[in-house]
Amino acid sequence: MADPLPIRVCSKEDPWCWQSKAVRRRIRDAFDATNNVASALGVYDALCEIASDKGSETYETTHAWIQRISGVGVTTIKAHLPVFVEMGLLHISTPTLRAPSTFTLLAVSQPTANVSQPTASDSQPVASVSQRAKFEPLARSEESQKKIRRKSEQAADAAGVPLPDVLNTPAFRSAWSDYAGYRRERHLAKLVPKSETAQLSRLAEWGHDVAIQSIRETVAQQWQGLFEPKAKPGAAAVQRPAEVPRFSDSDLQHLASVHPQRFAELFSQWPTIQTQANRLNLKPV
Repeated sequence: MADPLPIRVCSKEDPWCWQSKAVRRRIRDAFDATNNVASALGVYDALCEIASDKGSETYETTHAWIQRISGVGVTTIKAHLPVFVEMGLLHISTPTLRAPSTFTLLAVSQPTANVSQPTASDSQPVASVSQRAKFEPLARSEESQKKIRRKSEQAADAAGVPLPDVLNTPAFRSAWSDYAGYRRERHLAKLVPKSETAQLSRLAEWGHDVAIQSIRETVAQQWQGLFEPKAKPGAAAVQRPAEVPRFSDSDLQHLASVHPQRFAELFSQWPTIQTQANRLNLKPV
């Protein structure tokens, strides 16, 4: 006669990794659309196991350690964690310095009604299984990640390279933000800081209003780059010196006091004049 199979027995002495089945159902529902339920459950399993090892629902750990426990790549882990946060399953506190983040596993409400299941052994405690909860529809992980990515892109646009003083107005900031969004919609390459600085310097040379007009025309015509608008027939063309005008500090101060309108035109057209004027605390009237 064959020996009986060793059926596992719940024992308080064993090291257990506890987690809510309601949470697992929510994860399956949220990640089903992108076919990565297995990796999402693997990451959450690792978070629960680390909590068990630490003996606390709040603990410090790294992406590398989560990878070692879960077997899921770091890139996938970084993609799943913000979704867990948005779902209300996890809170993450990240220090400013390169140090381990603090993770907190959050409680999730679930129904109180239980249904008992028969057990395979009298020595094993009766397991209670919660009835399937009727949660509100969750955003699919694809939608959640797009939302998070869109917020990060908008924050990056807002924290881009500094604007020249002549362009640092609400009207231009709005136009420049629209241009960044337009480039994303057309899947154009994101401007690297050096390219963005060069474009802003060129726009500053054209002047505030011309710069905004250039952006609006680019978006309307679906162009890739920015071009100085051509003067309309019959309109007076904007005249600028062929070379950057140069003034001594005393001459620039005299120009600002005696010819404020001319000083304002040069200030709006030439970044070098702006820099010198700012150093002398001169502002257009």
